[in-house]
Formats: sequence, C-alpha cells, structure tokens
Amino acid sequence: MVDVKFVRKLKRLIPLKELQEYKEAELKDMVVVGKGRLSVQPVREKEWNFILDLEDKVPEDSES
Repeated sequence: MVDVKFVRKLKRLIPLKELQEYKEAELKDMVVVGKGRLSVQPVREKEWNFILDLEDKVPEDSES
C-alpha cells in the first residue's frame, strides 16, 4: 500500500516521448520509459526530481 498526496500541477505537460529521450541516461532505470505500455509504475525520487527539472526546459521541437 502506498499513500499518494497531490502536491501541485507541473508547469507544463511533459509527454512520454520527451521522457524517452532520456532513457539511456538520467531515466535509464525508470520503468515507464523502457516499456511500451502506460500504467501505474514506480518513480524513484531521483527520477522525479529530474522530471521536475524538465518543467523549465523548453522542448527542442516546440515553436517559440
């Protein structure tokens, strides 16, 4: 059993495709980027902190 609590919304949507760009490095052990199926998956604190850092990064394919 895991307790889950809402803390805040992310500043922007970070799509799975963007997360998969980091599957060979920062998110190499994250289950959801290595599998083709989305479902409830564990996210380690180190992985979550990296994802939070992505909030402020402008995706390369976005139009400014």
